[in-house]
Amino acid sequence: MEKDKKIIKMYESGMSATDISIDLVVARKTIYRVLKRNNVTLHRDIPNICVMCNKVTKKKLCGTCNTNLRRYRVKKKSVEYLGGKCSCGWEGDLSGFDFHHRNPNEKSFNPSAVTLANMSWEKAKVELDKCDLLCALCHRLEHSNYSKFEEISLTYSGKTFV
Repeated sequence: MEKDKKIIKMYESGMSATDISIDLVVARKTIYRVLKRNNVTLHRDIPNICVMCNKVTKKKLCGTCNTNLRRYRVKKKSVEYLGGKCSCGWEGDLSGFDFHHRNPNEKSFNPSAVTLANMSWEKAKVELDKCDLLCALCHRLEHSNYSKFEEISLTYSGKTFV
């Protein structure tokens, strides 16, 4: 009974069953039997709350928030790697930055946070080296073809559309 009390005290202080079994040189299964026999709630049965979104989860972050954190970290690292500001001089929120391929023919993949978060940093750097860091507005302007419509007028059946 003395050993049971010691196991319960150690477990309630936050130690894992594995650590207790190593310290006391007993099987881990024995630790769980003692805890069950004494109606001690197991750590794994106590639900955690995600620190970001407050959903019930098994860990400190739910799966969605963990993925978003991983994507945030790689985007931040990528933006810093490319200098941290647009060619126009804008520096701001990470969500306002895009990675623009200088030569689209050399593009292996789209270096978004979604794809970069699932690969090695070495592979990501190879693709980022082919890119310029642009703010969202400069990136839209880079790909815009609206200026072509200023130069011509479209006529169809006697009607002008521009």
